[in-house]
Amino acid sequence: MMITINHVSKITGFSAKMIRHYEKLGLLGKITRTSTNYRIYKKSDIDILHFIKRTKNLGFATEDIKILLNVWQNKKTNRLEVRHIALKHLDDLKVRIHDLQLMVNVLQELITQCEKNKHTDCPILASFIHSHS
Repeated sequence: MMITINHVSKITGFSAKMIRHYEKLGLLGKITRTSTNYRIYKKSDIDILHFIKRTKNLGFATEDIKILLNVWQNKKTNRLEVRHIALKHLDDLKVRIHDLQLMVNVLQELITQCEKNKHTDCPILASFIHSHS
């Protein structure tokens, strides 16, 4: 059975454009083409796209996904390298969560001020002008 890009798109949830993008980035191996230049995919290509989707959903950067894919595909499970990448990513996520929580706190305070000061200028808009951070 020939698996076309449209079928792969339905299976993986990636758009055809995104699948072609991953191919250009080198995340997918060489894709077979028909005599009319249509891409034909194998089950292993779909497995790779599922791998990409899961790592993307966890927020891994493309460069880290390339490394993780390489380790997985070459069956040279370098657990220390994979663990190092995962720990670094976890640390990055914690920093981002902290930064997001700070933004939530500031915005919540501005919303509270807006609710209290119904007769003055909007404190939210005023903070955008007068903020130095």
